[in-house]
Amino acid sequence: MEVKPTKPSIGWKGVPALKYGEPLSDAQLCAKVNSRLSAVTSGKFEYKPPAGTILPVGSHTLTCKFQPTNVNSVEQSFKRVTVAVYKSHPTLVWDDAPEEVEVGYRVTEQDLCATCLGYDDTPLEGKFVYTPSFGNIVGAVGMREMKVEFILRGAAIDNYFKPKPLIKKVKVSKKLA
Repeated sequence: MEVKPTKPSIGWKGVPALKYGEPLSDAQLCAKVNSRLSAVTSGKFEYKPPAGTILPVGSHTLTCKFQPTNVNSVEQSFKRVTVAVYKSHPTLVWDDAPEEVEVGYRVTEQDLCATCLGYDDTPLEGKFVYTPSFGNIVGAVGMREMKVEFILRGAAIDNYFKPKPLIKKVKVSKKLA
């Protein structure tokens, strides 16, 4: 009588989607051997891609290999699942916009210093559009708006949603004599 090694069944369900920039973690890499016998479940999983990998936006296949401890009575098993990676929201920051200026103030480069950052706090490729723009003169007394929009370019288009414009309220006061 020939006794063949057991080939365990692997369960790997409910793999949660990721936002771009989130690394693969135990939440996605969570396969289990479907058995109550410790001789069958004893072993380790190897995942491709491994934990910590950041995948681009899209649908990706994850694979795992179960390497049993007892290779004489339990065979290796393999499983594949799909994980979705969705676009992320970038962070548009504009800390140095003026809060108060005098009538006749000319908008400077220092006023137009927003940044748009990705998941790892690195600047994204794109173009800033300011209203009012560089060199414009601020008019009448009162509260005025300064606005910045960011237009994504390059790989950022594929991985990020368009950021919402930032609007800053600026108090315009009379010129002091």
